[in-house]
Amino acid sequence: MKRDRRHGTRIEDSRRRSARIADCRAVWWSRTGDRRPHHGWLVDWSAHGVALVVEANDLPAPGESIVPCRRQDIRGWHRPVTVTRVAPLSGLLRLIAAEYASAEPKTCPHGSS
Repeated sequence: MKRDRRHGTRIEDSRRRSARIADCRAVWWSRTGDRRPHHGWLVDWSAHGVALVVEANDLPAPGESIVPCRRQDIRGWHRPVTVTRVAPLSGLLRLIAAEYASAEPKTCPHGSS
């Protein structure tokens, strides 16, 4: 006998590959090949990527790789990520979704300021 899927709840309502962990910290990052630090806010992170809020005038493009600056209090973002999506939040801010680019832990060379 088949189970009627129209009634009852799904075991997992999310289609995400891993659980997201909410965060709210200022972070610094750099673009690949550019040592200049950029600023943003880490909104959430997971085993597969991060979400950042950045100013519209300091925006990485989709497909661009960005590297986090080393900070002891940031445990959710230690590896390079590739920007997968950019969504407008307001006239000044954008939400960036990014996935981890590689397995090697790397950080930007200048550290936090």
